[in-house]
Amino acid sequence: MGVIEHLMAAVAGAELDDLTVTLDGPEPPILDGDVLSYLHLIEEAGLKPQPAPRTALKIRREVRVADGGAHAALSPAPSLTYDFLLEYDTPAIGRQHYSFAFSSAAFRELIAPARTFGFLKDLEALNRMNLARGASLDNTLALDESGVVNTDRQRFADEFVRHKILDAVGDMALAGHPLIGRFEGVRSGHGLNNRLLRALFADPGNYELVTLP
Repeated sequence: MGVIEHLMAAVAGAELDDLTVTLDGPEPPILDGDVLSYLHLIEEAGLKPQPAPRTALKIRREVRVADGGAHAALSPAPSLTYDFLLEYDTPAIGRQHYSFAFSSAAFRELIAPARTFGFLKDLEALNRMNLARGASLDNTLALDESGVVNTDRQRFADEFVRHKILDAVGDMALAGHPLIGRFEGVRSGHGLNNRLLRALFADPGNYELVTLP
């Protein structure tokens, strides 16, 4: 259970443009399974203004990738928005949809607290393989056939789709610039989101680099 996307989402959510990260292990720590934990650390350290103007990637035309019943797309929009549809054949999730207009304040309140989730049987198997060592019932929403095992850790009824948007924010941060456009995900994951960025950069006509006011 890699959580590099949580750190990347925190960087994007705090609107950080210049940061050095040093690791003394194989991956960033899972902390509380959310991004709020990272934001607290960033806020504690403090932010410094940069003398150079901020730049952003403005989406000029739609780019879309698909894999079976899942797809992800970036399309032109006046500001950054995320729209995600999540479907899981489990009672705890079912079909969840969430739309989010990005701002650092809204991200902190509505998206950053959403914890990661996984199926209890998968977590147990990963632990036996010495993987996902930081994940536990304290920081991960665990699911079984009947629903959420640790409901005391759940912060939102639709926490699962909010966390998928959190993941997408982290994935899109790999663009290297904040985006101006609309992200749409339907059952997409990290692999498909990465393919979307590769498709975006495959043609320079898909975007333009602009200076933010």
